[in-house]
Amino acid sequence: MLRDWCTWDDDYNHGVVPDVRARLVSLATSRPGYTSVLMQGSGTFGVEATVGSVVPEDGKLLVLANGGYGDRIGQIAERLRISNVVLDSGEIAPPDCAALEAKLTDDPAVTHVAVVHCETTTGILNPLADIAAVVKRCGKTFIVDAMSSFGGIPMDVEALGIDFLISSANKCIEGVPGFCFVIYPGKVSVADTFRIGTIGQVFPDDVQRLLRAIGAACYWHPENDDTVSGLSD
Repeated sequence: MLRDWCTWDDDYNHGVVPDVRARLVSLATSRPGYTSVLMQGSGTFGVEATVGSVVPEDGKLLVLANGGYGDRIGQIAERLRISNVVLDSGEIAPPDCAALEAKLTDDPAVTHVAVVHCETTTGILNPLADIAAVVKRCGKTFIVDAMSSFGGIPMDVEALGIDFLISSANKCIEGVPGFCFVIYPGKVSVADTFRIGTIGQVFPDDVQRLLRAIGAACYWHPENDDTVSGLSD
């Protein structure tokens, strides 16, 4: 983080950014076809960007909530004037998958489902696989806030059927604050979905250093076998 990186140089745009994006995807799945987008903001920034970008005007978001961060997704949808419904299971219980399936069956207007995997405000680790099975069986798009679980709890986004996984750099992958990222199938283009411009050319200088630090954290993650040899600095 003590070196200046120029966003116009090839060693940054072709050497740093693509590698960090690929490393993040490798922590999420070994299956081909997924990509990641880096965003200069907090985890909530990433959740808001995702919800506001991928739920269409005629869509409807169902939020599974059992704590403060689940509630926040519902609040984000309200602020963005996105049609939504919140299934709140309280602060001591996981979401009721039977109730979820019944709601999705009864309300065909719902197009997307969002859940916080590890709800840190209540300490609940939600049953991601069970929820994903219901969401996919009902043919809905699945958004997962994996802020406090990604990189720490094994998961495969493709096997689970997660369409958009959101996390941040300073949690389980032990990077530095200042970045969040979204992992999703590559068939959805970054430009069309998130509308944030060319990756690597939208960040101020201090964020370049943060990104470089995230890259180092990814190299050191136990999922990567080439830990030492992969470090470029």
